[in-house]
Amino acid sequence: MKKNKTQKLLLIIALVTVLLSGILYLSRNFGSLKLDKDIGNFKKVTFLLHATSDTDNYYFSVLISLYPKEKKCALFFINPLSSFEGDDETLEQLGSSAPSRLEGELNRILGFNPNFIITINETNFKKIINFVGGIPYYFEPKTFTPTNSFNRPESGYYNLDGKDAYDLFTSLNSNRALDYVARLEKQESAILSFYNKVFLSKDEIKKPWFTFLYSIIQTNMEESEWLSLIDFLLAEEIYFGVSELPGELIGIEKTDRSMLKIKKDTVKIAYNKFEADILSEFFSDTERSRIEVLNGTSINGLAKKAKSLLSENRIKVLSVENAWSSNIKESIVLDRSGNSKVSFKISNTLNNMPRFFIIRKELGLDSTVVLGEDFDKAK
Repeated sequence: MKKNKTQKLLLIIALVTVLLSGILYLSRNFGSLKLDKDIGNFKKVTFLLHATSDTDNYYFSVLISLYPKEKKCALFFINPLSSFEGDDETLEQLGSSAPSRLEGELNRILGFNPNFIITINETNFKKIINFVGGIPYYFEPKTFTPTNSFNRPESGYYNLDGKDAYDLFTSLNSNRALDYVARLEKQESAILSFYNKVFLSKDEIKKPWFTFLYSIIQTNMEESEWLSLIDFLLAEEIYFGVSELPGELIGIEKTDRSMLKIKKDTVKIAYNKFEADILSEFFSDTERSRIEVLNGTSINGLAKKAKSLLSENRIKVLSVENAWSSNIKESIVLDRSGNSKVSFKISNTLNNMPRFFIIRKELGLDSTVVLGEDFDKAK
């Protein structure tokens, strides 16, 4: 009798152990299974990325919508000057409490919570950039801001290390709203440049690096989810579109500062339109795109030659002009709008011409082709 009781007790313990193990396994892997399932079923997956300092400074956020079937990704950036209904402060003024405030407002306005939240602070941003060997950047005379802290060129290619990149992407020339817009465009350029750098280097970057990256970001993703996401993003190139949270610019009383007042209906319409646009077959149609070709040499007819090559491949060129210098050695493509499939096609058409993301939406362009002396020698 005693033996039977002992056997029953052991059986119960074994069953409970198996049950608890199963629950623990599912709790650890449910998100991963869900992420894999969503991607496998071509369902949209959303992320909200916050960029902050190590202290109380809030820089920006971006709502990321990934569309697995279309291999596209929508980046919806939030300006730190944004202020929501009922608030007297901007997200920047809220500081470290800005991310949670934004998360609540996006849920109220758009009707959903992002699947995943990612936060990157100053120290870890610098580590990430240094670990990939820096971010490639291209400076132009018109937008160049001199600095005594770094040896940046007024014009041309430059590789930003972590400290240099953090300074460039967080510094402001003034408190004017236009300077916040210019900085946000640099931050948009940074994210696209980072993805492009990692994608082009994917054969050299090993899995332990992505595990390290996971260890230094703050996120509600499991490590297995993170690695599954990375595998998807690097399997084939993802094409991006970039937009911003709209609002009404108003002055803050008794100051020289402004805020971007956010209205629910305006944001909902803007987000839905952006999503519809990026999923449209016409979004990256190069016959509808806006491209300029600049001759950076003293060689006559070079820009017209490039225009002909592009036109033959159904890439529409709006204008042909001289660049800011006639001594440019190497040809480049500058992505101006974040519509990365357009700049990719241009680069591919022009013999894989180097591509940089330098977003400047005030130009009204998708891409700028800057021709150097090497283009005249190309076959």
